[in-house]
Amino acid sequence: MAGLPWFKVHADVFDHPKTKRLCASIKDVNGAVYLFRLWAWAVRFQADGVVAGPDVTFVLEDAAGWHGESGVLVKALVASGHLDVTRAGFELHDWDEYQGAHIEKVRRDRDAAAKRRGKGRATVVRLSRDGHGTEREGD
Repeated sequence: MAGLPWFKVHADVFDHPKTKRLCASIKDVNGAVYLFRLWAWAVRFQADGVVAGPDVTFVLEDAAGWHGESGVLVKALVASGHLDVTRAGFELHDWDEYQGAHIEKVRRDRDAAAKRRGKGRATVVRLSRDGHGTEREGD
């Protein structure tokens, strides 16, 4: 699933101890921006919050917009409690708790819309310039 239009952010994110630890670790008072970019990327491309595969550190840091030394942001995200280490790679901490209901609703809405589109589809006849018709399902 790609392209979720929004995600939840708690109002205390800037003052949360985990965010303060992240900012201190990377020596950037605006460290929450990396979180926001990572979360925005995740709702579009990794809706389950799990990130694994080759070059996972690069993928995470690129998604967050990090331009510092490779591995530093991921290490800080893990140390601050924003990323959990898994056997396969990483998981955004408590992602399902915070974003799960929204992600599930979008899935249900898309499934329902797809089901509605699948019912009663008309056959459309298209005429070519030479007058021969071709049939295909309508959109």
